[in-house]
Amino acid sequence: SKIGGYFIHGHKLLGSLKHFLAQSGVFMMEGTEIIDVKSDGNILITSLNTQISADKIIVTTNYAVSKFRLLGFLREKVYPLETHLALTEQLPASFLRNNNWIKATFMWDTTYTYTYFKVLEDGRMLIGGGRDIYLKKHLHEIESEKEFIQHFYRYIVGHFPELRGIRFEHQWSGIVAESADCFPFIGRVANMQIYVAITDYIVHSFLSGKIITDLITKGNSEYAGLFALDRKVKRD
Repeated sequence: SKIGGYFIHGHKLLGSLKHFLAQSGVFMMEGTEIIDVKSDGNILITSLNTQISADKIIVTTNYAVSKFRLLGFLREKVYPLETHLALTEQLPASFLRNNNWIKATFMWDTTYTYTYFKVLEDGRMLIGGGRDIYLKKHLHEIESEKEFIQHFYRYIVGHFPELRGIRFEHQWSGIVAESADCFPFIGRVANMQIYVAITDYIVHSFLSGKIITDLITKGNSEYAGLFALDRKVKRD
């Protein structure tokens, strides 16, 4: 990310925050699969057959929530959805000269539910998403990766006709979470000191941080009701 004339290295920032939080008694454990919970929610059992005990536990996850027995009630509310990324060949030098603004910009097109692109330092374009086409479809119903690429190509050429004929060098898929109403689930598990954030978009991550902070420090949040774990949602 870039602010003014400076860049923020997200991975290094997170690593520094992790170290700072540990000094304050808050520990981050990334990629830890939780399979069960004991006591009143203060002890979690992980897939490595180890136990995590804490006064308060914050669980951040996505589609993998279906594997967590404690949150089984969300299984019909959160489901996996495929998204896709592709990397083009190096863009023509003439295009980069005529669009010198583009390297300093990360574009997220709100016309499409989930299409974004960024021109990298080496002049290639990274584009992702295309999920608006497949919204609310189950994973096994997703069409071929070729259709993602076709969508990306049409999108790029539609906005930048001079890039007609551009080739993609790499492509890959990943799984994200989609709630039935497209809103995140953020809140406290009833009668337990476990706080949960099941999010998708980046903005939801900041929102969940605010809500969970308020819930822990104040016992309530003005936004908690909108994203409550027990809210009723209906899958089409």
